[in-house]
Amino acid sequence: TLTLACRKLSYAHKAPPANPDEAITFLRDGNKRFISGNIMAPNRNMERVKDLASGQKPFAAFLSCADSRVPIEIIFDQGFGDVFITRIAGNIA
Repeated sequence: TLTLACRKLSYAHKAPPANPDEAITFLRDGNKRFISGNIMAPNRNMERVKDLASGQKPFAAFLSCADSRVPIEIIFDQGFGDVFITRIAGNIA
């Protein structure tokens, strides 16, 4: 467990976005990859899950539909922990 706490979190990109405009660019680029079928699937593996045991630092937050057909990480081609997602049913928020 100690080794997990010492790992440096990595992102789907070389560094987290420096500002909100860059965050939007990361998401748009990821969505373009998804639409074109050129998915990188960055940081979507067990190694990433282990790295996140010590904490997370997402660069974007989503309030999303609870529908399982709309997985935010996949449609924006982001890794586990890169985005924070709250899923809600019935659009009651």
